[in-house]
Amino acid sequence: MLSETWLHCNIFSSELGFINHNIFRCDRSIETSAHNRGGGVLVGVRNDVPAHTLPIHSFGVEHVFVKVNFLNTVYILCCVYFPPNSPVTSYELFTTEVENVVSHNTGCIFIICGDFNLPNITWSNDTYGVTYSASSHIRVPCVPECFSFLNFFQLNNVPNRYKTILDLVFSNKGDIVVNKADEHVVPEDHYHPTLVFESAAPVPLAGSDPSHVFFNFNKSDFIRINEFLKSFNWTDTLSPLSANDAASTLYDALHYCVLNFVPQVNYKKSKFPIWFSNQLKNTVQLKRKAHALYRSTQSPIDYTRFSNLRAQCKFLSRKCHSKYIENTESSFLKNPKAFWDFVRKTKSGNSIPATVKLGNAFSNDRASMCEMFSSHFSSVYSSTAINLDDLVENGLPHELPSTCLVSLDDVLIRLRKLRNIKSVGPDGLS
Repeated sequence: MLSETWLHCNIFSSELGFINHNIFRCDRSIETSAHNRGGGVLVGVRNDVPAHTLPIHSFGVEHVFVKVNFLNTVYILCCVYFPPNSPVTSYELFTTEVENVVSHNTGCIFIICGDFNLPNITWSNDTYGVTYSASSHIRVPCVPECFSFLNFFQLNNVPNRYKTILDLVFSNKGDIVVNKADEHVVPEDHYHPTLVFESAAPVPLAGSDPSHVFFNFNKSDFIRINEFLKSFNWTDTLSPLSANDAASTLYDALHYCVLNFVPQVNYKKSKFPIWFSNQLKNTVQLKRKAHALYRSTQSPIDYTRFSNLRAQCKFLSRKCHSKYIENTESSFLKNPKAFWDFVRKTKSGNSIPATVKLGNAFSNDRASMCEMFSSHFSSVYSSTAINLDDLVENGLPHELPSTCLVSLDDVLIRLRKLRNIKSVGPDGLS
């Protein structure tokens, strides 16, 4: 989350360098400020995490609300910016919007942060939420009153270089820890230290672990498989058997080959993007270790090593991503099916979204979601009822041949036409 971005409509989100992130912005406009420069907020969410913006009803404030579905938990993130000496009405518009969003999104975890520019308020928390005090009259009482009423906590206690706290972090989850970050996206402002939030992630549902064991047919010992299959006199073995028994005997031999001559390997989904090279993965691991070492020692030497590894990661990341996109685009010409492989690897996921939108209507109820899909696709489906009397009573309307002759050449021709698919079929064979 970034506040006071200074972005405008002539700067595209794709120019900002947030690789693999969806960007949600609220730039300064005539609706939010009398000035035409400065201001603006931004929220970036990793693109494998489903997220969308919530509709805003108050247009006099630079703020954005983003709904995120992560590990079966719905988060609502808000970033806001108030220029110094903003009118009280701007704060009142924002707190009204917060109360409206909270009332329509019960059961969510809220993280509301930004530059509030309220240095004269002293913040603390008790069991029920935020408490506050001030040495003089509070100019904007609606902010502490709103979050106190909602039982939110104010979690940022990191002062800036001038020993004041201008950036506030409100949440209904009191165990979120806010610390000063060692890394920052842009040069740090003396008034606004870079913050990082840490929270215990909810336990994922059982069975969601994609790791599994499988047979790697690419590393099969085909020499031994060939020797084993040639050791049979198949004519003598299969001739006295019925078709079903002969098929079972053949499958027994094939499955014996799989169990004895095809290695089993453990698959675990990589935590890195598909375009990461092995060199980049190793560099990222080294950077994480160097970062942990620096945080424990605070040594300038350790920071220099961490900084160098961070620079290497950024360089390699841009290089690997560009190479991956280039290879993918070139493969489209030779193999159009590679396009769908690219889509499958880059899409967010197969889970049902928490919220569905059709036109101006929103729904988070499964039944009404189905109705919205039905309404949207109604033009391509026929509503004509099927006449069961027209169906053939005893199966197909034609006779199947009583004899079927297949030559060895027919089998070889069909085998050569099979697609080179590495995954296994329902019989356990690739």
